[in-house]
Amino acid sequence: MTITTPTSSHHQDPCEPIRASAAIVIPADVDAVFSYLSHLEHNADWNWAIADTTAMFDGPPRRGATYRQSRAFPQRCDELLEIATLRHNEVLEVATTVEGSYALYRYDLEAVSFAATRVTMTLLLHRHTPAGADLYATRLAATMSANLRSLELAVVGRSVPSPTKLISTSHR
Repeated sequence: MTITTPTSSHHQDPCEPIRASAAIVIPADVDAVFSYLSHLEHNADWNWAIADTTAMFDGPPRRGATYRQSRAFPQRCDELLEIATLRHNEVLEVATTVEGSYALYRYDLEAVSFAATRVTMTLLLHRHTPAGADLYATRLAATMSANLRSLELAVVGRSVPSPTKLISTSHR
């Protein structure tokens, strides 16, 4: 497993979205990783903040497909997800609202070998947080790194550790 250093950025302009990203190399071919990731029903298997995700359509994932997701953290709530972009084995973008703010999750996939895939997860959060935005983005990036570790374990068929263990290891 390879984790790149989480990155975050936020400009002082309160209209600029908060941006956080993290990346991992998963020891699986790009088709297997994309297939798993694009079925958003798997979100609860690798994202500890999600309780359940249900497709609201029949058939395979596609652009415009919607899902109802139950979030367990930071507060219990239901969200509506929509696949905004879906390019087979390359890009998945999911639009939603997080705590009342528009969010876009982007997953870029790149085959780095026959049996390894780099996944870069980027979050653009349109939220008015002028004070402490850099700290907020850094914390988001650390959480995203922990989630990517869980994604790797889920894709390769290993059990996923508890969220407490993942978060504590993401700051080393």
